[in-house]
Order: sequence, then C-alpha cells, then structure tokens
Amino acid sequence: MGAVTVESQEVKANAVPKLKELLIPCPICGGTTDIDLPGHVFCHSCQQQWTLGGKPILENEAMI
Repeated sequence: MGAVTVESQEVKANAVPKLKELLIPCPICGGTTDIDLPGHVFCHSCQQQWTLGGKPILENEAMI
C-alpha cells in the first residue's frame, strides 16, 4: 500500500476582505464558510472569521 500525503495550502493575504454574503466560498482561500453558535462566520480551511455583518475579525481582536 502506498503512502498518503496531505498538503495544506498556505494563504498569504495583505488584507482581509469584507464578506459580501453569508455562506459563500471564502474570499481568501475559496474554502467552505459556516456560522458557529455565537454567530461568527468562519472558514473551515483558513480559519478566518467575520461578523454576521461581514466585517472581518482580525487575530488581535478578541471576540468573546
């Protein structure tokens, strides 16, 4: 049996775009977006988060 290799795509973005609609492909990496229970939109692939209004949540902004 052959070895299975897994590649992860590294995304490098200078700015995080606003999310225009809910549940569309991620504007950064094209991954699947979803909504969690607290009401944040997030990408399953690159883990970027947005508010329900589409404003990006940056890493240095703590949303609790």
